[in-house]
Amino acid sequence: MTIGKFLKRWANAGTKTAPSSAKQDTGWGDNEQVPYEWFNWLLDRVEAKIDKLIEERLASYYMNATSPIDMLTTGLWDDSWAQGMDTANIISSGSTKEFYDLGVYFDLDYNSYLIAFDNSLLKFEIWDPRTLGLVDTSDALTDDLPSGGGETWEAESMCVDGSHIYATFQDTNASPEVYRVQAWEIGTWNVKTGWPSTGTSLPGSGTSFGSPARNSKIVNADVDKLATANTWITVSASSSTAVSIINKSDGTIAGSGAGDCPTGDSAQIFGLVSDGTNIIFSTLGSSNAYLCSTTIADPTVGCGGTNYPRTLATSGVTNHLVNCGPEMIVGSYNDGSGSTAILLRTHSFRNATFSEVERGQNSAATPVVGDKLVLNTPFGLIFDGINIWTLGKINNGSTFSQDVVVRTDLAKLSLASTNQTNQLGDISSVFLICPRFASTIDARSRIVFDGRDLWITMDSDAGAPDRSGVIRRLPIGLLRS
Repeated sequence: MTIGKFLKRWANAGTKTAPSSAKQDTGWGDNEQVPYEWFNWLLDRVEAKIDKLIEERLASYYMNATSPIDMLTTGLWDDSWAQGMDTANIISSGSTKEFYDLGVYFDLDYNSYLIAFDNSLLKFEIWDPRTLGLVDTSDALTDDLPSGGGETWEAESMCVDGSHIYATFQDTNASPEVYRVQAWEIGTWNVKTGWPSTGTSLPGSGTSFGSPARNSKIVNADVDKLATANTWITVSASSSTAVSIINKSDGTIAGSGAGDCPTGDSAQIFGLVSDGTNIIFSTLGSSNAYLCSTTIADPTVGCGGTNYPRTLATSGVTNHLVNCGPEMIVGSYNDGSGSTAILLRTHSFRNATFSEVERGQNSAATPVVGDKLVLNTPFGLIFDGINIWTLGKINNGSTFSQDVVVRTDLAKLSLASTNQTNQLGDISSVFLICPRFASTIDARSRIVFDGRDLWITMDSDAGAPDRSGVIRRLPIGLLRS
């Protein structure tokens, strides 16, 4: 059934005044003469909410097309949004931009917005994912970082908690490099109240081992704290500052440590994820890769779960970890290029070892080594409440790779030691982001979910037409199969 928005919403540009909270609780009284401003406020609020419900519903056609009904009637799809290359799915800020991270937040009316972390100007950009319009641009972030000493700040990672943005930076001119975290109020772009005017210095200094890791990673640890992956730190003891816990209230570091990470393999951290009490993080050493844990209360100790730390082959480093609820953590892996290479593993804080999903080929009963891989290197991972979405690339020939997102229903992943390894093609679906282009995603590419659609950043370097400064949409994820 097709349902369109109101062609003309009542009082959308008129005078509207909200009644007091007490009046809203009691409603109109007997024979009351109601001010017109109250009626305008009420009718516009109701119609705006109806329009929002229509906009957010799961429909296969593009709601904001010039005439969706004409397209359905005539078959002339002048405003399609099926592919990431369709105009309706492209936010473009210009090829001079370098989007190093991407986030999503919601206002008090539950409207979603995208936040792009631009390294070229060191600013945040806020975009409306429904209108594709630029809503706001922050002040220069370098205004709130140390200056005057030859600093050259580079964007690294960001996270959002609804009202504030927390971001990490690297001073690439320092020798060795140093790192910093700062917090801003969304909209005013003032430094978060209580935080230092130039942010907080992260522990230690040095060079990360680079791709496919970020030089730092920041996540929400719980309601009151943040956690950072300090990828430049080499773990030599449980007190090594590989993971830092930061107080959201004032930016102070509550503690740092390496949890149960092995201490004799010169391991460095890749990424991390939290369940609100514990943190799982991945590391790579000179001999093996490891899946490790720590607690938020004391980052020098592990979570105590079975099989932590878990030892993996060096090629099995965890690129990304995502929280899928209190019982499951999913990790994406760069476990080699063969058909039996592991791409996804499930974990929990109770046990580090559960089911695995291997690459496979063409859903064959026995994996076949060849050129046409279902998925090559994974670069991102998100959870939408039902599905895991993996950002990566496929080989459509021996030398031609294309960017994809892979959808996997979480209910197809086990949290039991089943002794069975599934092939990705048996449980997942692949969607091309840019059917016309070869792959341009890299270690800084990011995928987010705004409650309805998926959004992906592409080439993080400036100067690539159609790709730099571009965020692409795969709309209506729940309709995809």
